[in-house]
Amino acid sequence: MLEATSVSSAAWLAGSGLLGVTAQAPLGREMRQTWLDQQSNLAWELADDLGGPGWSPLTLPVNGTPQPFRYRESEYGWVLAGDAPGVHLGAYGRGVSAYALGFTTVTDLAGYGS
Repeated sequence: MLEATSVSSAAWLAGSGLLGVTAQAPLGREMRQTWLDQQSNLAWELADDLGGPGWSPLTLPVNGTPQPFRYRESEYGWVLAGDAPGVHLGAYGRGVSAYALGFTTVTDLAGYGS
């Protein structure tokens, strides 16, 4: 987990996460690194223009309150980013719809321990 300092950095972190789990099996190590560098640069450019044509608005609940997000789909999956009271949120996914997401604050993590 990394902490975003802006909605743009939340978008970039989510995009980088998606790239990190995207398999490019036929590529050799050097070619994969080149591809990752190119895609990371593209993710930064897109994150710096959240109001641009590459993004769509999407409203999702955060602690039960509708919050605006910016949403983008690609051939690798989707990325979204937005603000909620006191936090910048970014998320990515593939094979599941972002339109059914909701976020909530978990105050006691003890129930999730091993």
